[in-house]
This record gives sequence, C-alpha cells and structure tokens, in this order.
Amino acid sequence: MELDIASLAQQIADCFPSLPLIVDTLITNCSHNCDECSEIEEFFSGKRWNQVSASEYRRQCAATSLMTQEAFNCFVPGWMTVSILDSRTADVLPCGLISIMGGQSDFCRNRIHEFYTTLSLKQLECVSHFVEWYIAYIDSKADDARIARDRIQHRMAAESSRCDRFAKPPLKNLRIKTFDELQQLSISRLLAYRKKALSLEYKTVESAWVKTHDVDVIWFKEDPRWGVLYGNILYALAMKKSTKSR
Repeated sequence: MELDIASLAQQIADCFPSLPLIVDTLITNCSHNCDECSEIEEFFSGKRWNQVSASEYRRQCAATSLMTQEAFNCFVPGWMTVSILDSRTADVLPCGLISIMGGQSDFCRNRIHEFYTTLSLKQLECVSHFVEWYIAYIDSKADDARIARDRIQHRMAAESSRCDRFAKPPLKNLRIKTFDELQQLSISRLLAYRKKALSLEYKTVESAWVKTHDVDVIWFKEDPRWGVLYGNILYALAMKKSTKSR
C-alpha cells in the first residue's frame, strides 16, 4: 500500500478529536515525585495532542511508558502525527511507540489492549496505517512492527465483526403452519404467533443480505402466503374465543 504522508496526517486529525484531558486526570502514576515524572506532568497538563511540537514530544519521549493509560490514549495521535511529518526531529519516538504496540511484555500488551478498546473501527484503521507507514519508511524488518501489524489487524477484524452484528440484526422469519396446526394452539400461543407474523419486514429490498427463501418459511409480508396465513391466524383466534365464551 502506497502511503501519502500528508493524507495520513489529515486522517489522524479527522479521526481523533483534539481534546484536553478531563480535569483531575492523573498524567503519571508516580508516587515518588521523581523529577522525570514531575516534568511530564507539568508539561502535558492542560495540553491537547496537537499543541505539542515534534521536538517537545521528543524531549518527553519517556511519557509513552510513564503516562497513565488515560493520558497515553489522549496523546497517541500526537506521537503518530509528529512521527510521520517530522521523523528526523521525532527521532526515537516512532520506534518507542511501535515497541509498545508490538511489545511482548505484560505492560505493552495491557497498554495497547486498553488503548484499542477505546477506538472505533475508523480510528483502528488510522492506527493501522501508521503501523504500515513505520514498516514502509522506518524499519521493515522490525519484529515489533510486524507483531504490531498483526495485533491491529486482529483487533480491526474483531471490531468489524462486532459492528456487522449490530448493523445487521438477525432477520425474522415465520415457519408456516397449516390451519389444522393453528387450531391446535392455545390462545396465548396463537397471539404470540400472530405477533411474530406482524414483526416480519415488508419487502425483500429492506433486507438484501438474505440469501435464500425456504419454501416452508415466510420472510416478508410481501410474500402472498403471508396474507393467507395471517387470515388463518385471525380465524383460528376467533374460533378459540367463540368456543371459550360459550
């Protein structure tokens, strides 16, 4: 895949809103007030990911490991952007980010898993393009980069499958019953069967993902058999109620 650096930078900007950290969000988990963590906290406090230059990100490169998960998630778009637009100044920054995305330690696995779970499919695709950029322009032989690519593709496939399940709910259908079979049902079961008949979609075009029609099953109300069956349901219900009232 040929990558357009300017387009990739714009994609990152479009996919990741530039928002400051929520007030009172911890930037590091340091409990010793060490100089390095204190400097990271002071520098990033109140900033948005697109308000930091490549040289500033480079000076704070340890932040990729020392930041809390919330802060890490917030500034990943910035690290990616300066890496692709000014890789010379960013220096080791893209390598450090890839080492987290493809690292084998529990810390790296947990950090990148927690990051990916916050992303939409479009954002995951954006991160995937960054990994492809790294492989194409920085280091095509890096083990971390290849692992990072496998992980992001696996996550994208899982997210795509999840989206498909929500976007295309199972299509309802109705197994055809004869009038004799309808007469054997209780009133409550007839009412439930009628409700299911009414829940069917109207036209085939509204559910184009249906591949086949079973001869014993009705999928849509436009099926001429639906009207006959629904009439039989109503007639069977009327007979049941008439019998019960006697």
